[in-house]
Amino acid sequence: MKWPLAFLVASALVNAEPPTKRVAGQVSNAERLARGLPLRPPHRRSSALQPRISSIAPITATKSCMLEAIQVTDNSFYGFLQATYCAQQEGQPGFAGTYAVFTGDPSSALGVSFTYTYDPSSSSTVVGGLQVGTTNAPGQSTYGYLGVVSDSAIAGGPISASSPAYYGFLTDVTSAANSPTTVTPNAFSTLMNVDAPFYNMFNAPAESYVWSYDVSSGELALSWTLSDGTTIPLQVGLNAALNMLYLAPDITATQQFLNSGGGSQLTMTQLYFKCTEVEID
Repeated sequence: MKWPLAFLVASALVNAEPPTKRVAGQVSNAERLARGLPLRPPHRRSSALQPRISSIAPITATKSCMLEAIQVTDNSFYGFLQATYCAQQEGQPGFAGTYAVFTGDPSSALGVSFTYTYDPSSSSTVVGGLQVGTTNAPGQSTYGYLGVVSDSAIAGGPISASSPAYYGFLTDVTSAANSPTTVTPNAFSTLMNVDAPFYNMFNAPAESYVWSYDVSSGELALSWTLSDGTTIPLQVGLNAALNMLYLAPDITATQQFLNSGGGSQLTMTQLYFKCTEVEID
């Protein structure tokens, strides 16, 4: 049967797919291929792409180790923090209830343990805000955590980034010694109030969430949280003659302040800690 020409044209128009919208002067990639022209580059979407979700799950791990002290000047080994307090009698070197004695014998070192959660997809290898527990501390049954106490009664105020006069010590604290500062039981306050009650150390603020761990280098660093929630890193300075381990934002400035009164001059060895696992025979 022969159909009228007008009918065929009308039918074709009805059944044809709508043309693809095209910017004026634009040639489709299909036409470019037919003409032997290079393809147009893909266009970026007008809306922002959703960020890719990492397929790597966070890792939670527990570390048990000793605190190995390294000298900042040449990265040489200084010693392991020993599981003993400084002198507990007035007139002897060191402050009671503080750590400042080091040993080369791993069997007498202070053992510590902590748990951290690390995101392998993160650009940072440092995990902060950690509590570090002790395993063989002199006050293990009473405290159980290694923290920082601010020597406010002697120094005149709590640790501060604005003044080198304010510093702290490493001591045993309880898990309740949160950060920011709380006035909670700690070995320094308890023992110093027995040996030197005139200092009135019961009001010495202490913190336990003072540690950060670098999963790459193994470094354990200290910090102090101010009352407004700001965290300031602490440097470690040892005066071996006096058995004093000072913790301050700028240990050089604190040393200069302590020496400004004249008399015998304090010398400090700046240290940092690493979490080191050592097999003990």
